[in-house]
Parts: sequence; C-alpha cells; structure tokens
Amino acid sequence: MPKLILFVLLFTAFFQGQAQLSKRETIVYIDKKMKEAEGHYRYLEHDSKNVKMVFSNHAFGVSSGKEAIVVVNYTRKPDDSELESDDSKYSFNPAYISSIVPVKSSSDPVGILFIYLTGKVGIRSVRYSGGEVVNESTDTIRVPFLQADATNFNKLKNAFEHLKKIYKAEMDADPFAN
Repeated sequence: MPKLILFVLLFTAFFQGQAQLSKRETIVYIDKKMKEAEGHYRYLEHDSKNVKMVFSNHAFGVSSGKEAIVVVNYTRKPDDSELESDDSKYSFNPAYISSIVPVKSSSDPVGILFIYLTGKVGIRSVRYSGGEVVNESTDTIRVPFLQADATNFNKLKNAFEHLKKIYKAEMDADPFAN
C-alpha cells in the first residue's frame, strides 16, 4: 500500500510539473506553433473574388522594453498583384484576454485564432507594401495557425490561457494595484 501511495504522489507531481511552463517557455511554444503556418495560405474575399494570401514572417514574443506586453507579427502576401501585401503587428497584455475562438475554413490550411480582449487595450499596426502604416486600438487580436493539424487550435488556446494566468498573477502581485 505505501508503494501505491508513493507511486500516485510521484505520478501526480510529474504531470503537474509538465503543465506548468514558465512565461518564457510558453512564449517560445506559441512562437513555434505560429511558425508552422509560414508558407501556407488562406483565401480572402476581395471585390467579390477570392484572393490567395500566403503567410510568412511569423513571430511571437515580448515587446522590447515592455515586459508586460506581448507582440504577434506576420506578413500576408497576395497571389494577386491587385492587392498589397501587409505586415501586421498586434501588441497586448495577455491578462486582458476575455475569450479565444477559431475562424476556420474548410479548405484553407491556415485558420485564424481570434483573441478577444476586455476592451480596446490592444494595438494593431499594419504596414502596407506601399509604405503606409495604420495604427489603431483594438479589442481583437488575430493569430494565424496551421489548421491542417486539427489539434493546433486547442493547443494554442491552452497556451494563451496559460499565458493569461501568468500575466494576471503578475498584475495581481503589484503592491500598488489595490
């Protein structure tokens, strides 16, 4: 009986340790999962026709100089010369995540994970191939992911929810928050 109790305790400790990645490990994991979509496409409706948009330059990390902010970057390049390519950058604090939902397409390899925030606490910057940059406050973060792997949405959702808990705990630890 004591061996059984010891086995159960060790088994439980092992699996609890596996699920508790650090902030850095979680960020590296999300970055790796985003990069899986590089070179793949998603169709975008534009002027009553579908345009194939190829995704590249994926990156996820901490904003330089702002540890409380994470950044999602990616480029969409059209197969059609009528549209400009764009570089999207989203900056936000994961503590403000309210929900995460997929926007899937039955035929495209790339899906978009929509992260809804508690208000317009995120920043979206888009640079078009013509050089114009548009900055705006946003309550929605768009993250491309390889939906061809049916498990990727849940993996990314779990990783972002874990990151939310880490950032929320850091905010709650602020001695001047109350």
